[in-house]
Order: sequence, then structure tokens, then C-alpha cells
Amino acid sequence: MASVRCHMAVVNGRRCRNVVVTYSGETVPSDRGLDVGKCECSVREFTGECHSTVDFNGVAVIENSFLRFIPLNSYHG
Repeated sequence: MASVRCHMAVVNGRRCRNVVVTYSGETVPSDRGLDVGKCECSVREFTGECHSTVDFNGVAVIENSFLRFIPLNSYHG
């Protein structure tokens, strides 16, 4: 499982700000983002630092269980 803190998540069209996305995978996004693909994931409000949570300067987009991380300067939503 991986956990990533993001500025925003868009979950099936609904926007949530300052979140932690946890998903079934080990690969975490770089500055260029990451296309995780189909996975089990959850989004929760960021309430404080967590051990092993990676910070990502961007947006997590989840649509029909497909997850991708998009850098802020590339997101046009």
C-alpha cells in the first residue's frame, strides 16, 4: 500500500482539497506524475503528517477505480 498527500483529489468529478490518497501499489508519483491504473484506493482529509506518506505537488484523479497523479502545472480541470 502507498499513501500520497495531494493538494486535491477529483473523485468521479467531485473535488476534495488537501487529501491523502491510499492505494494498492508500491510505486509513488514523481514530479512528472504517475498513471497507476486500475486499483483499490481511498481518499481522506489530510489531518496531520503520517509516517511513510509521500507529498505530491499535484492532483489525484480517480475515475471508475482508475488512478492517476497529475502535477499542478499540467492539470487543466
